[in-house]
Amino acid sequence: MKEINEVVMKLTFVLYLAILLPMRFSNADQEITETAQERVETQKYISVLKDKQNFSERPTSVADAIIKLGQLRAVEAIPFLIEHIELCDSRGDVPSRGSSIENCRIAVVALVRIGKASLQPVLEASKKEGNRLRLICMAMVIRELEGKKKAQELLELHITQSVDPKVIDRLQRIKAFIVSPPIY
Repeated sequence: MKEINEVVMKLTFVLYLAILLPMRFSNADQEITETAQERVETQKYISVLKDKQNFSERPTSVADAIIKLGQLRAVEAIPFLIEHIELCDSRGDVPSRGSSIENCRIAVVALVRIGKASLQPVLEASKKEGNRLRLICMAMVIRELEGKKKAQELLELHITQSVDPKVIDRLQRIKAFIVSPPIY
């Protein structure tokens, strides 16, 4: 009986080596391949954003690239998404008066999809930004990533740590947008 149990154990182990182990490695190979494909896709979409001519000649391609970068959660695209944070999807409806600006800001959505990795770059960019619409978009990203209360606390911390009056003003404006988002 003991010998039969040992044979069964050995056969089970051999079966594991023959069938299940290769499946585990093929899954790992598949994940590596998918990651490599995602990197290639990410670079392709970033190159669309780098080419300034695309914004006038191929706005749909730009919108598609921004949306896809968000779906890929492409951290390396964050600076390009911040650069174009106020862009609307040219195929979508421009928000009418009384509707939320969030309905069409595709780079905002992409940054939020990327997640917390977007937070610090958006905060740093907001300290250099003077444009009201861009500040509103940055406020939306911060609010979505942190929640209203934590976003206010985070901005208050940055305000108290800042000495430049322009930076303080910008951060206070963002905090005000988070407290009471403007309606368009």
